[in-house]
Amino acid sequence: MVTEQATEDKLFAENTKLHREMNLPEDECYHFDTPCTVDTQISLFRKSGFSSAEMIWRMANTTLISAKK
Repeated sequence: MVTEQATEDKLFAENTKLHREMNLPEDECYHFDTPCTVDTQISLFRKSGFSSAEMIWRMANTTLISAKK
C-alpha cells in the first residue's frame, strides 16, 4: 500500500491513460497494479460489508489490516 493519496491518484490516472492509449474496451478487465492508501483499503472493506477494519501493523511496503464481516 502507498502512504500518500497523491501517489494513489497518480497510479489510477496512469491506469486510465494506458487504457486510453491502448484503446482497451471499457467492458473488458485488464490488470494494472494500483496500490491504494491504507485509508482507501479500509474504506473499501467497510463499503463491501465488513463491520470493522483497521490497520494493525505496517513495515515498509507491507501492511496488515484486520477486518471483521
